[in-house]
Amino acid sequence: MRKTSLLFCVALAGCHIGPEGGPDRTLASRIPADTMLLAGVRMDALRGTVLYQKVLEGRGLSEFDKLAGRASFDPRKDVKEMLFAFDGRSGVLLAKGRFGKPSIQDAEQAGHRGATLWGVQNWWVAFPDGETAVAGTREMVGRVLDGPGGGGKGLLERARKLPRAAQAWMVFDGGAFQANAAPDASNLSNFTRVFRSMTEASFYIEADKGLDGLLEGRCQNEKQARTLSDAVRGLVGIARLSVPSSHSEALRFYDGITVGQHDDELSIRIRVPEDALDAFLKFAVPPR
Repeated sequence: MRKTSLLFCVALAGCHIGPEGGPDRTLASRIPADTMLLAGVRMDALRGTVLYQKVLEGRGLSEFDKLAGRASFDPRKDVKEMLFAFDGRSGVLLAKGRFGKPSIQDAEQAGHRGATLWGVQNWWVAFPDGETAVAGTREMVGRVLDGPGGGGKGLLERARKLPRAAQAWMVFDGGAFQANAAPDASNLSNFTRVFRSMTEASFYIEADKGLDGLLEGRCQNEKQARTLSDAVRGLVGIARLSVPSSHSEALRFYDGITVGQHDDELSIRIRVPEDALDAFLKFAVPPR
């Protein structure tokens, strides 16, 4: 099915790489304590890729869409970088961009330590300065504004080692996918099970020309790593079966996925040339 194949693509590619790799240092300084997962996206770089233009451009961007047309800025265009921090139960989105003197029409307002919080339904956002936004639940936004930040130091060290050219990346420690795992009935549960089985992992994706990415993780023992690698190969096989003969060129996307295992370590390498990615997106992404 198209939806299954598209989900597989997004799950792999769906997780800012600064001059040294990892997030912007201003955003990094606001990471809450107890953070178990960090995921970053360099929006300025991602917007120029075929992946963004064919999968995301012109489609819904979740909570950011709720602000478009109501805010004094367009979050879909003015955001340069996003950093998501998750502690296993709650998350907060930190963003760097061109916000100026922000305002949001018809939004609930609240004060917190001298800052204005703008509420749209259950989504709140604050702007500590003209280039930084903090978004999430009111509790999480307030927590970030209270400081002192400085969380996720081990995660940041690993993120700094990722390729600086990557448009998207993720690093996490074991337990990050335990509390809020996807329901067993959902397709996404297959991928959360993969992540939940790892004690730590890192992932990045470069989409300048085709896809070039790598997930590296460590499991509790060699047996678990071997079982997990077999499971991932099975998922790739199932995804291949969803491609009809009329879109056989789309199979080249899956040919670019290599699963490796050594001792307690698991790796998933993604190397998909641009023409193979284009063929896959024509199959997997429904027309606007």
